[in-house]
Amino acid sequence: MNFSLGRILNGLWWGCFGFGVLIALVFLAVGIGEGSRPPLLNFTLEGLMTWCLLSWLMGLLLAPKRQGLGALMGLCGIGGFYLGNLMGQGAFPGGPVFPLMWIPPLAFSLAWACGKTGKWRAHTPLS
Repeated sequence: MNFSLGRILNGLWWGCFGFGVLIALVFLAVGIGEGSRPPLLNFTLEGLMTWCLLSWLMGLLLAPKRQGLGALMGLCGIGGFYLGNLMGQGAFPGGPVFPLMWIPPLAFSLAWACGKTGKWRAHTPLS
């Protein structure tokens, strides 16, 4: 089969978008399952880290329409979460999910950069 670079990048983009949505659904399920109120209005480090995760999620949802802004919000959100965890715990977050959260914003950054050079543009329903 003859796959062009555009098809491969488009598949990567949609795969990362779906992967990010899956991670977001897992976090929502865990948050609902715990039954506690999210610390959004608390002025604590935990509240700041929750806002960072929400920023990551908003970047993910914004990426189909505005790839550059969605990638920036996603990278800043997960970067802020890592920084907050480093300040609070003295270490980066553990587990397999948090390192994987870097993949969708990095893929959106790649898509945005390739679209700026004119080599490729993601084919999304919103673009």
